Amino acid sequence: MKIIRRIIWQWRKYIAIKTAIRAHEADGKKYLVINLDGKPTVVTKGKIREMKKRGLLRKGVTVQDFENRAIFISK
Repeated sequence: MKIIRRIIWQWRKYIAIKTAIRAHEADGKKYLVINLDGKPTVVTKGKIREMKKRGLLRKGVTVQDFENRAIFISK
């Protein structure tokens, strides 16, 4: 069972990285693939800043923290 979960997670990670690369090529923004609720998720740096302004993130959490923990960063 763990092997199947690992394969599914790896596949989702692969799809998320491809999505981030394509989005970066389309608009030039910096995209991060982060582990959100156990699933690899694609977000922009601007979206993280927006979440911080709305108060959805804890105080003291910075965009740099997300970059340090990101699975993939588009450049």
